[in-house]
Amino acid sequence: WNEYFADPNIASFNPEARDGANYAKLLQAAYTAIKSVDEDAIVVAGAMAKTPIKCIRDMLSQKDEKTGFDVKDYFDVISFHPYQGDTYNDEKFISQMNNVKSVLAEYGCDKPIWFTEMGWTTATQNRVTEYDQAIYGIKFFFTGLKNNFFERMYWYDFVSDNSKDKTDGEGNFGLIKSDVIGVNEAVPGAAKKAYVAFAGLNKVFDNGKYINSLDCQGVK
Repeated sequence: WNEYFADPNIASFNPEARDGANYAKLLQAAYTAIKSVDEDAIVVAGAMAKTPIKCIRDMLSQKDEKTGFDVKDYFDVISFHPYQGDTYNDEKFISQMNNVKSVLAEYGCDKPIWFTEMGWTTATQNRVTEYDQAIYGIKFFFTGLKNNFFERMYWYDFVSDNSKDKTDGEGNFGLIKSDVIGVNEAVPGAAKKAYVAFAGLNKVFDNGKYINSLDCQGVK
């Protein structure tokens, strides 16, 4: 269930105020059914909008010593959608994820972390240019890799839903502009700068591992 939990400030994502107890029942039923068909299937839990600490605690606290139930037995991966708004700051991201990892450790949750949504919209009102989108994405990726914040990261989304309308915030997250008849683009379906940046990253960094950082003497 995508974004079953949501940041308290995004009430529209969770109008019924679903809680951890409900989600634990959903996970138990889904996990049991999935594993009965394919034991190797990976069950991803959470998919939380941003990184809501209260919701993480609510989910992981679902445990019953009398029955032996522990919600951690019913998922293989925990995921988040750690959107950073209209900018990016290393210190803010590091603090955000250190808080998350601290809570996970508190509840004995050592499951891999996946970022199943992440990205920046280039809609005009958000003031994030295509260049910014590319730089933010690469910085975010390497900061997360350096600090072991995630095992996998999925960009939201691959193709913009509506790049014809530059004011559509939801419609301009893509790495590629919409290839739709009538779209007012010089080259419909053209790759944005973030696509080129990540394509280069994958080519150069394929199967690479973070070792250490270099002091580039003030180079930004």
